[in-house]
Amino acid sequence: MWSEDTPRNPETDDSADARQPGQARGSAGETDPGEMETRDATGSSYAPEARGAPLSDQERLASPPAEREEPEDIEPPSAGFIVQLFLLPAVIVGVIVLLWVGFGKIATGYRSVEDYIAGLQSSEPKWRWTTAHELAVRLQNDRDLASDASLAAELKRLLISANRDRSDSDPGDEATTFRAFLIRALARMRVYGILDPIVDAALHDPVAEVRAAAIWALTERAQNEFAASERSQIARTLCEAVDDPSPEVRRFVAYGLGTLSSDAAAVLDALRQLAHDADRETRFNAAAALARKGNVSAVTTLVEMLHTADLKKSGMDDEFAAYVTEQALNALREAVRQGARLDDPQLREAVKLVASSENPRLSSAARDLLLRIE
Repeated sequence: MWSEDTPRNPETDDSADARQPGQARGSAGETDPGEMETRDATGSSYAPEARGAPLSDQERLASPPAEREEPEDIEPPSAGFIVQLFLLPAVIVGVIVLLWVGFGKIATGYRSVEDYIAGLQSSEPKWRWTTAHELAVRLQNDRDLASDASLAAELKRLLISANRDRSDSDPGDEATTFRAFLIRALARMRVYGILDPIVDAALHDPVAEVRAAAIWALTERAQNEFAASERSQIARTLCEAVDDPSPEVRRFVAYGLGTLSSDAAAVLDALRQLAHDADRETRFNAAAALARKGNVSAVTTLVEMLHTADLKKSGMDDEFAAYVTEQALNALREAVRQGARLDDPQLREAVKLVASSENPRLSSAARDLLLRIE
């Protein structure tokens, strides 16, 4: 913010400059004869007595010239003054630049491999998991760092060690958080031979949060062309996790299986099982995944997803209910594109119901699907 001088108001200012011509310095309404206005023939006002008449040429010549003062000697600036004037501001600017560069590096995660390893090995639990989190984020876009074999080896060693010591950890504690971020960072390394400790965590960690993080990390890695040769192992791990006791983990499993390009019998069987899961979001993920693979066998669950009004009545908020229905329509459209036939009358009626929806987006998508199947 900045401040400006308050503008002077001639109507309220008591100073001499603000007085009206002809008004005395005393009380309002009284006039000073010396300041009385006089108007000439043109109507212009002037106060000759107050302002004074100009000097004539004779008077100006007769006036003695004013005495000129001799200028004082000017000393040159001292060395100390020059230092204060130039050197000190330069030092201040230099410090500001260094601080700016330093904070810029911190903000962009500019740390060496050695720095990361030191942070991951720290005796301070919070420093370990925050370092693992920062590293996982950076590895998303830094291929050079993700290809560092020494870093991958250290991450793998640390995860194997953390897996051995996990029996005493609890959900939400710092050791659990460290394992979850460590898994994510290791899965993003562009190095082979690092899957085993991640698979171990996905299937055997006592904390559901960590198992879910491992399932998600494997799913993310499977989408990377670099890891194409590992997809079969990842698929086997996800299929094995369909019986996980945690609904949260099973949701990630259903989603992960749906993203795999594999249409192997084991993958389809796992999705069919999950399409009838007790957890609603799990079965929704599985039914939509099957449909996207050209399989519309999970009719009951797909119909459930298409009944937007019933979803709202069950406690689901309006926006998410519409999203679920839209995902079902998109999955069915992909199934039809792959050659699937929507012969089930219950499924067709559910699509027609959506076509009459007040939601223009849903009704448009449903009408488009009906045109494709009729």
